[in-house]
Amino acid sequence: MSQILSPAGVLAFDRRAFRRSNGNELWTSAFTGELRWAPDEKLYQGKRYRRIINTGKPIFTLAAQIGVKDVLGGDYNYQTFCF
Repeated sequence: MSQILSPAGVLAFDRRAFRRSNGNELWTSAFTGELRWAPDEKLYQGKRYRRIINTGKPIFTLAAQIGVKDVLGGDYNYQTFCF
């Protein structure tokens, strides 16, 4: 995943900190992954859709995003995790 972010409103980037000529863009490149555990989950499969049947048990999801500097033009290293 690669994004280009631009400043909005009064937010301004320090142009000297960027290696690109205009300095108005922040590039991110990230690897993403997600783990999902749903004990005893049951599904109803139709021809074009799938429905989850509620079993009353919790569903756990762990998502991670790891940004890498200088890979596909990314400007920063970062990590985000969500449970």
